[in-house]
Amino acid sequence: MGTTSSEIIKAEHFDMAVRRVSISNAILSIKNVARLNWIDIFESINCVEKILSTNFGYEKLDYNTKEIYRNAIKNIAKKANVSEIYVANQVISLASEYNDNIGEFLIGDKQGELFKSIDYKKTAKDKLKGFIKKYKFAEYIFLIYFPTVLMRTSNFS
Repeated sequence: MGTTSSEIIKAEHFDMAVRRVSISNAILSIKNVARLNWIDIFESINCVEKILSTNFGYEKLDYNTKEIYRNAIKNIAKKANVSEIYVANQVISLASEYNDNIGEFLIGDKQGELFKSIDYKKTAKDKLKGFIKKYKFAEYIFLIYFPTVLMRTSNFS
């Protein structure tokens, strides 16, 4: 090929040095990405977060509570087939109208008011879940009594 063995060795050493620098740069980049505060980045670009932060006191909440509220908005929006931004705006509007905490409308006793404002009608499944949540004894009825009745009626058929 017209090259000497020393030239081949030099070319190989150069290629190895280039790969070593590339790998070193890749590792440093991974370390820098790992150091980023992804929670702050997410909260700064999330539209729902920006809307909710207009509510007094929302900024003082811890990350887990904010996550519960955002997930509640996501689930309500999905059930009602509307956008999360619309639900977030309705929550802020209701909270200022009633001078109350947004959590009351998302996961609290005033969730029905939010459902009315977004024209969402609860399904039978939602009503059953709400009943079980409200009355703890209902859980026992559905977990113990109801299967027992089903087994008894199937034995006599």
